Amino acid sequence: MSGDSMDIRKYVKFKKLHGQPEESCILDGYVCTKTIAHKKMQSHITNPKIMLLNGSISYQRVLNKLTSLNPVFLQEKEFLTKVVSRVASFEPDVLIVEKSVSQI
Repeated sequence: MSGDSMDIRKYVKFKKLHGQPEESCILDGYVCTKTIAHKKMQSHITNPKIMLLNGSISYQRVLNKLTSLNPVFLQEKEFLTKVVSRVASFEPDVLIVEKSVSQI
């Protein structure tokens, strides 16, 4: 046996869904199995523009400091509005974020 055999299980994922084996097919590309955020969002997109974000979309609060909550919430909302506007300016069809996304 030669030393150049490769275990494809590192690169190929198999997913069993409901249905009959005759209904199976091989998809060329990537499949995401995350749930959509809203029922009216598209569940199938042909040739999507995908944006990958390293990190999170959230406001970094200063810990262990006494401040009034109202200005902090206003700063957070303003910061997130700017971030969302910047992301939206690229007009992605799909946005994949590495970490968390603020739910304001």
